[in-house]
Amino acid sequence: MTGHPTCLLYTTDDVLARRVRAYAPFPEVAHIEQAPDLKRALQQHHPALLMFDVRGSDSIGLLESIREDWSDTLVIAFGVSRSDPVFHALDLGVYADQDLDFDGASLESLLKQAADHLMLAEELRILRTSHESAYRVPPPSDSGAKRSESTLPLRRLLQPLRHFDNVEELLQGIIDGIASTAVVLRAGIFACVDEAGIYRLHAGIGCLDDTREMTLTRDDPFVRWLEINAQLISRSSLQFVDQVGDRMLLQRTLDKLGAEMIIPLSGRNQMQGWLFLGRRATGGSFEESDIQDVMMLAEHVSTSLENATLYRQVAQQKAFAETLLHALPTGVVSINSEGRIDWFNDAAESLMNLKRADVMHQPVKILGPKVADKIHHALRGTTKMEDVDEWQDKVSKRFLSLRTVRLANGDRCYGAVAFISDRSREELLNRRQQELDRAKFWTELAASMSHEIRNPMVAIKTFAQLLPERYNDSEFRTEFSSLMSHEVDRLDAIIQQINNFANLPDPQMEIIDIVECIHEGKNQASVRVAPGSTTIQMDIEDGIPVVRGDRRALTDCFAHVLANAMEALKQHQQPEIVLSANMLTSSGDGETVEIVIRDNAGGIDLTILSNIFSPFCTTKPRPMGLGLPIVQRTIADHGGHLAVDTDESGTQVKITLPAVQHMQRVPV
Repeated sequence: MTGHPTCLLYTTDDVLARRVRAYAPFPEVAHIEQAPDLKRALQQHHPALLMFDVRGSDSIGLLESIREDWSDTLVIAFGVSRSDPVFHALDLGVYADQDLDFDGASLESLLKQAADHLMLAEELRILRTSHESAYRVPPPSDSGAKRSESTLPLRRLLQPLRHFDNVEELLQGIIDGIASTAVVLRAGIFACVDEAGIYRLHAGIGCLDDTREMTLTRDDPFVRWLEINAQLISRSSLQFVDQVGDRMLLQRTLDKLGAEMIIPLSGRNQMQGWLFLGRRATGGSFEESDIQDVMMLAEHVSTSLENATLYRQVAQQKAFAETLLHALPTGVVSINSEGRIDWFNDAAESLMNLKRADVMHQPVKILGPKVADKIHHALRGTTKMEDVDEWQDKVSKRFLSLRTVRLANGDRCYGAVAFISDRSREELLNRRQQELDRAKFWTELAASMSHEIRNPMVAIKTFAQLLPERYNDSEFRTEFSSLMSHEVDRLDAIIQQINNFANLPDPQMEIIDIVECIHEGKNQASVRVAPGSTTIQMDIEDGIPVVRGDRRALTDCFAHVLANAMEALKQHQQPEIVLSANMLTSSGDGETVEIVIRDNAGGIDLTILSNIFSPFCTTKPRPMGLGLPIVQRTIADHGGHLAVDTDESGTQVKITLPAVQHMQRVPV
């Protein structure tokens, strides 16, 4: 609904109707094809702007009837220019004629002028009526007369307002009650109950077709007026509206609704809608007490409508949250502060092989000792969100992980949430990657072995080929004997190291003090290279947590790395090695121990940097180059990470190992 007059188009030509609607400057143009429908529309919307197609056989007769019954209706005749029907229409006093072959600009201009003319005529009529009523002598009032009892006992209609879980049913119940109690044949409620900001008829009885199709936005002039003024509108009170334009707007709204009274439904934050009532079936008017009852009812309807809207929003949000939780691939289990299960989604059913109906509202122990123990720790606040338990289910063979979160506000605990994830795919991918890495390693190892073995074999073969010719040469025999012994020893050493590397003993995991391993590795490195050749600076912070690992294997790791650094610094004028150890906390992986070994040996040649973890990759003349591959393999077996960073100033080796949660080493 807008501030424009009601605009009607009477024609059976669909093409003409589409063209007019396309160029009309009004958002609403009602297309009517039947004469009875046109008369009903004019009776409801009076006065109106009527675009009339005069080409029909009975068009002139219908137009004569319209000019006689609704003389203040402004008519624009559409037809063939200078045709007889157009001349007849002009004789009947239509506002203007319009040729069928019109352009959009001319039609838009004509309709705007006609609308302004009609609005001005209506304003003059309203002003004239107001002027006449100002001099009308009111009937004498009987101040001693007793106030009549209410003929509209609407107080008993408050009962349906309690049921706000269904907005449509709530409002229809109110309308049915009003219609029967107030004895009206027409009543309805417009409301805005969603975020789209559209007001539409949600409940009604005896409403017109136009009313049922009405949709108004929050920017509509009528909605804005109602929101600003927040007062009851009735036909008898229109004369007290100061602005003529507002009076015309309200008059058209009453006509379109077929109503005698409109009551706003105001909410706390915005206009909820409005209630409208038609004429009373008895023909009587509404008493003052009836209006007071209606106003009181409107207040309760507004509150109930606001509550119903909030209830619907909460229900929608709850449904969305439930749908989302059920769609998650992660199992979600919600536990209240008493340790009973309040929520159990579909993924949790699948992962834990339990039915929701069997576990809902049951103690958490029904989920099994491992999960129950973790949740009880969360409820007591003795676990952190980053603490993750992982295990393989004995029945399903799935690899599962469990993380818990305590729901609390200050010291008050409301419960906990457990997240259960299926890591089977991730574990499978990790194992496949390990297999690929292992296959790549052994391929590189075979290639490196063939190269390392070929060198002594070539030397042996060469001397063996020369031996028959130079057998009598004693110097040659001596050199041949020495070479054979040396190269055989070299081959034996290669085979022995490969055998040791391929058959590393399984890690013997235990809780160990990583600082002790660092010191033991430092001592072993000094013995391997040269005692006292390079001083190692130690920077180990207090409170380093213990780790779970193999003491011998980790000690060898540190010894390998430190020995490499010391070897690289043998010819350095100012050798420097710094070993630091500290604890890191990560929200994803929990606590870790970080060991960093830095030297100032000038860095690793970039041409071999990418191959330093490959077997037999070394810059030393004698060693086999298996030190760093062994270190990498050991750190991986301990669930840690190894990274090497180098530049022209030196090399840094960083080793991170997972710490045992909530356990610290005891300082010596």
